Formats: sequence, structure tokens, C-alpha cells
Amino acid sequence: MWPCFAVRLRSIASDNAQRSGNPVSRLGCISEQKPKPSIDARIHHTFIEAWEARDAGTLESPTILVALARTLAWRPWLPQAERMLDAADLARVRRRRASRDREQLTLAYALHRAMLGAVLGMPPEGVPLYRDAKGCPRLEGGIAATSLSHTDGAIAIAVTRASTVGIDIEPAERAGVMSEIAGRLCHPRELHAANATPEPRRGAAWLALWVRKEALLKAAGTGFEIEPDAFEAPDQTVVELPGAGGLAVGMLDAGHGWSAAVAGMPGAAIEYGWTGPHGPLRYQKLGLAAGRPVEAAAGTSEWKA
Repeated sequence: MWPCFAVRLRSIASDNAQRSGNPVSRLGCISEQKPKPSIDARIHHTFIEAWEARDAGTLESPTILVALARTLAWRPWLPQAERMLDAADLARVRRRRASRDREQLTLAYALHRAMLGAVLGMPPEGVPLYRDAKGCPRLEGGIAATSLSHTDGAIAIAVTRASTVGIDIEPAERAGVMSEIAGRLCHPRELHAANATPEPRRGAAWLALWVRKEALLKAAGTGFEIEPDAFEAPDQTVVELPGAGGLAVGMLDAGHGWSAAVAGMPGAAIEYGWTGPHGPLRYQKLGLAAGRPVEAAAGTSEWKA
């Protein structure tokens, strides 16, 4: 089953990192050489300043907003982040045994609420967020669709006023262990194509495939009912999944330390960037395929965040 498959990938990465003396908790983390912010600063103000004017309902085409965040940069806000969680969030956090995992999940849940609050124009604590029977985050009344991904060192949050969205992010270092699970990840045609790829690039190609498939399954809302080797997921194409219809998927340029992908309605316009507690937020734009592969429309800008 897919959950065991995901756990296996993370277990392999953790074991390899420990053997190399590089704790998995530090994978991809970039130390911020800036003064530590005051603990009194409010997380949601950062997201409001960065994202409220970019409401997902203001453009004619379906729009997906994606905030990426490095957990190391946000760690000084842990006390405030915990206060932003509701009882259900806190219960899920406290079930984690390792303190590192509890901190990661606390920040992921808090930043998720901050992003949703900024886009929807409401306090983070008032965001009507819940999880369905399969554990997928949902908003009451279908006021928007959202997806959350958190991994060692990073968090990815997607929100759209369209009907569905899926997001996934993984550390680039995990490319080194992908060969151990490639047989269960790849459709036979994908596995054949990967075997023709030069060895130095093969792991990265498999990791990119992993995040695309995870994003698609989240957008489909099927949980773990579809095995990853049952379908193909090329970049910038529309993929037909049982019960979900056509979903487009595209890779995000998250920097050399990460592999990330987003899935949603074909033709969706995506705006994404790393959101930090201080300094400028740089964002990029991407267009998802609209029935056939399309060339991404890239652009960058920045503003104070």
C-alpha cells in the first residue's frame, strides 16, 4: 500500500543519513544569517503582507497559490505557532513521539492556517479547516481547496478556489535512495525510460516522478487507493485518474535542495515562492498543461515580507 511505500522511502533516507553522519533533520536546511525575530511577531501578518493581495479568486483562470517555507527559519515562532492550532491539530501533534517531529508538524499546521487566513481574509484560528476520513485537509463549505506537504526541513502549502489541488515536496538528497523503490513507483514504461537515463541523473528523475505522483493522488482525493505504478505522470501533462478525471501536474522550481510538484485543474495558473519570517519573498509563475503539454510561463518578482 502507498502509506507503507512512503514510510519506506523516509526510513531509507533516514538510515542512510545516519550512517553518513548527516542527521535527516538537517537535510536541505539553510541557516538564515539574519537577526532572530521577536517572538511577539505574529506569523499571520507575514502571510497577509505576502499573500492577501494575491487572492486565488481574483484572476479569470483557475489560480493556485503555493507557499514554501523552511522550518529552520520559522523555528523561533514555535510558541506562537502552537497557540494557533485547534484541539484536533494539537492532538495529532502530541501523538508524535519525537520532539523534532512534533515541532515540524506544529509549524506545518500553523503556517497552513496562516496561509489560508491570508488568502481567505480571516484570522488563522477561524479558518474552518478539518480532515476528511482519508486524512486530507478540507475547508468547510468548499470555500476553497487546499493541500499540505511537510518533510524534513520544509513545508509546502497550496490553496485555490478551484475544486481541487495537491502539493508535495521532498529533499533532493532522497534521490540517492530512489533506486530501492523505483520498481514500485514507476509504471513499466516509466521504468524503461528511466533505465535509459544516465546514472547520475536517474535518482533525481525518480524523485521528481515521486513528487508528481504524490501531488496527483492528493489532488484526486483518492487517498491510497491507487498504486503509484498504475499510472504515468509526465511533467506538464494532464493525467486521467479513476474517479478524478483529468488532472494536470507540473514541477516547481524550489531550488537545488528540493524537489516539488503541484497538481490541479488543467490550465491553472500557479504563483509560488518561499515565504520567510523576514526579508523579501521571491515568487515565480507557472502555467499547468491544458489538455496537452505546454511551455511554462515563468516570471519572478519580490516584495517585502
